[in-house]
Amino acid sequence: MAIDDIVEPNNLNNVGLLENIYRISVAGFGGILAPLLKLSTDYDSLTHGAALQNGAEILTKYGAQGGFAFIFGGVVGWAMGETNRLKLLMLGASAPALIST
Repeated sequence: MAIDDIVEPNNLNNVGLLENIYRISVAGFGGILAPLLKLSTDYDSLTHGAALQNGAEILTKYGAQGGFAFIFGGVVGWAMGETNRLKLLMLGASAPALIST
């Protein structure tokens, strides 16, 4: 792989590294939107004293969910080959929901 393929991902035969990273990161961010929404609805239990004692448990739970959702959403976004930002975000958000329901 030449440096031109990395800097200019317009070659139709070889998709550049930066374009792959872009697709994975946008779709991965879409994947973590659902765990972030769950965390925002769990705000009351996070602010009370009992929840602060179990902070490591809460961090582990949402960290694992977010990490899994980012990886799975990123892989789906990368595999679909989409370059539109909104479509990548929606693909990433829907990917973890397909296997968690």
